[in-house]
Amino acid sequence: MLNLLTPEYKTKIRRVYRTRFLTVLLLSVTLTGVVSIVLLIPSFLSALTREQVSEKERNTLEGKLSDKSRPDLNKYIEQVGVRLDVLNEDIPQKPSVLIERIIEEKNNDVHLTSFVYNDVDNIELTISGVADSRDGLVLFKRALEKTELFVSIDLPVSHLAAESDISFTIRGVLKQ
Repeated sequence: MLNLLTPEYKTKIRRVYRTRFLTVLLLSVTLTGVVSIVLLIPSFLSALTREQVSEKERNTLEGKLSDKSRPDLNKYIEQVGVRLDVLNEDIPQKPSVLIERIIEEKNNDVHLTSFVYNDVDNIELTISGVADSRDGLVLFKRALEKTELFVSIDLPVSHLAAESDISFTIRGVLKQ
């Protein structure tokens, strides 16, 4: 094959082609970068908006939990502390032990909801709950009588009027 171009002209043409190739390459990289930045703008704005909303919510919550509500919280904590001190006093029968013993005596038909311990005159324990059946409630009362923890146990007859789902309150005077 004939070589019609001179070597100098060939090097000039190679230089021009290389320059064009590098220009196209740089333009395509730049264009890709610009397109990716443009496509990331909505995600960035969304993240920025979420951050601002989260910051506002945090500030709102901090405002609600400011020192204005802390005195109420402190009073509540003190009241709970006093109640816990009552449970830790040296008394003949600790309420926690009594409650554990009563829970052991309970049958599956009885669901206990609250205990009230009162030691003003006599030591009295009030047990509240719901019984699935009248028989289950009567069995629970008899089980409490057998424990010999109580001097007397009072289950009002009105609680035995219903056949099922009976809300009850049993008052018992404890032995000292």
